[in-house]
Amino acid sequence: MTLAEELARIRKRLEALPAEERRLVEGYRKGLYPDNMMQDEMDRVRQEQGALEARRRELQGQLGRPDRAQSYKAQVGELARRLSQGREHMGFPQRQELLRLLVEEIPASPRVRVRARAHCR
Repeated sequence: MTLAEELARIRKRLEALPAEERRLVEGYRKGLYPDNMMQDEMDRVRQEQGALEARRRELQGQLGRPDRAQSYKAQVGELARRLSQGREHMGFPQRQELLRLLVEEIPASPRVRVRARAHCR
């Protein structure tokens, strides 16, 4: 099940919960449920509602992230394009400063490994 499908299922269930509460109250009024059973069922419905609302917020946050990731990716791509165009016009001190801004660490070892400040995939 995709995140969007799960979110739709949760929304549908959240819409159904008030009707379930009304049915419980109506059954209680008609004397079909004793007090303790009514309280247990109302607690169950409210607990389910709280859990579903928390999960809904979590899913909405997760579904919003790809848009931000795409935006960041586009911004980094634009920055890389602009830097590659201007790189030829940079002197040694500017190139050195650019590398210092981009590269966090180059550990001394038999294998060269560069740790960038911004992690790219």
